[in-house]
Amino acid sequence: MNGITNEVNFKDTITQSEAPVKILSARPVQKEYSNYKDIRLSYKNVSNKTITAIRFKWHGLNAFNEPADMGIMSDGFGGGFSDDRLRPGKTDYGVWSILSRDLKKVTKAWVTEVVFEDGTKWESDK
Repeated sequence: MNGITNEVNFKDTITQSEAPVKILSARPVQKEYSNYKDIRLSYKNVSNKTITAIRFKWHGLNAFNEPADMGIMSDGFGGGFSDDRLRPGKTDYGVWSILSRDLKKVTKAWVTEVVFEDGTKWESDK
């Protein structure tokens, strides 16, 4: 994977300092009784509003530092969402089944969309 591809693909993360959700950790987790790996994200509501939905994206590499298999999405990218309610200042986590055989490390995880209880929405620059 070259630096140019990496730089271009992560342009979505530029607005993350303004995001109402902060990613605290992102890591692969081994599926029980399987060779497949899932992804686990821990995150915090850093806004002053209750959140009702969050959309995430992530990127991962295999042992050769190449884009990992992330299931349906390609080039090492994947995504998921949570529609669990999250109050201001609270943290939560989720595990998404990506059925990856070669994910070694998650290089980046970010929020692309947040829906608040009052009906308003935050979106990153895509």
